Amino acid sequence: MATRITIYQKPTCTTCRQVHAALRESGVDFDAVDYYTEPISRAKLEELIRKMKITPRQLLRTKEAAYRTLGLADASLSDGQIIDAMVAHPDLIQRAVAAVTVEHLGCREWLDDGAMRYKASGQNEWSVAITPDRAMGEALVAALAGSRDRAAVVNPVNGGWLGEGSSLSRAGIPTIGYIPQPNYLLAGPADGCIDRLSPALMHSQIEVFARLLHAIDGMDRAALKGQA
Repeated sequence: MATRITIYQKPTCTTCRQVHAALRESGVDFDAVDYYTEPISRAKLEELIRKMKITPRQLLRTKEAAYRTLGLADASLSDGQIIDAMVAHPDLIQRAVAAVTVEHLGCREWLDDGAMRYKASGQNEWSVAITPDRAMGEALVAALAGSRDRAAVVNPVNGGWLGEGSSLSRAGIPTIGYIPQPNYLLAGPADGCIDRLSPALMHSQIEVFARLLHAIDGMDRAALKGQA
């Protein structure tokens, strides 16, 4: 069964509107919940925090007036008190921060040789990681260290690109679009060219993204946007 995406949004938020439009543009099927007309229950908020593997404090928007009025900077406040504040004041809930899109993991390189015979080159396929965001690019370069991947991290011309992740980037969300580009995927064979994939390479690439997501998780919004 396919996983269906649910977006909890504030319709008047510019970023939320842009992400909504970006997902529509990309053909992604999702449910949108306005958490002002359909408030997030305490139980649901606790569930979402568990799934994100963050603390309640990490979900707080610290620039909201309610943050100062309620004294939420007080480090002695319990997780329960912070959750209660977010349930009562939805403006305190942080919204989209960063995105990573991934395609075609584990691909080995196939090329025409000098005699125009199409065969394996013996190397892993080149990967391209596209991001106009310096902090995201540096995090990925660090995560790639020691991996099996042959990857280049590039800044797209004028900050834009086509394909997965581009719509999210245009919506103002720091984004990496990662895509190896094996030419044999254009052939569309019945088996999907699965015999040309490398389990060892795929495992290494998954490790790269685990390190990347861990690094992103430790960065605040300002750092991700290059404002820190």
